Amino acid sequence: MNKQTVRSFSLGILFAAISLWIYGIFFSDQDVKSAEKLLEKNGMTVVKSEEWEQVSSLKEEINNLKKRKQELVKENSSLKNQLKEIESQIEDNIEPIIIEIKQNMTLEEISKLLENVKIVDDAQAFARYMIDEGLDRTIQIGEYELYQNMSYDSIGKLISKP
Repeated sequence: MNKQTVRSFSLGILFAAISLWIYGIFFSDQDVKSAEKLLEKNGMTVVKSEEWEQVSSLKEEINNLKKRKQELVKENSSLKNQLKEIESQIEDNIEPIIIEIKQNMTLEEISKLLENVKIVDDAQAFARYMIDEGLDRTIQIGEYELYQNMSYDSIGKLISKP
C-alpha cells in the first residue's frame, strides 16, 4: 500500500462519517416520527418519559389513597361500634360513671379503679389490653364519663391520647 491509497481510503471514511452525521441531524426526527406512526398503526401508544413519570406518580398516589381509605374504613367501623354502645346505653338509661384519672396514676391503679366502679370485670385483663394496644403510654389525666357496658376498646380510646 502506498501513500496515495491510504489517503484515499482515509478520505472515504471521513466522507462516510460526515454523511452519516448530516443524515442524523436532518432525518433522525423523521425516523422517530415514522416509528411512532407505525406503533400507533399497530394499536400501541407512544408515551414520553415525562408522561410516564406522571403516570407512575399518580399510580403511587392512588395506592396511598387506597391505603388511607382502608384505614378510614376501619376507623369508621370502630366509631360506628362506639356509637352503637352509646346508643344502647342511652336506651338502657344507664347512668354515666364519672372517674378521675390523676397525675402519676399507674395503669394498675386505673384498672383497679375501673374494676371497683364496675366498668370493667377484670382489672388485669384491661391492663393487658391497654399494653397490647400501646394505649398504656398515652393515658391522659382528667375526668371521664364512662358506662358499665363499655368495651375495652372504647374505654382505651377515650382515656388515651389519639
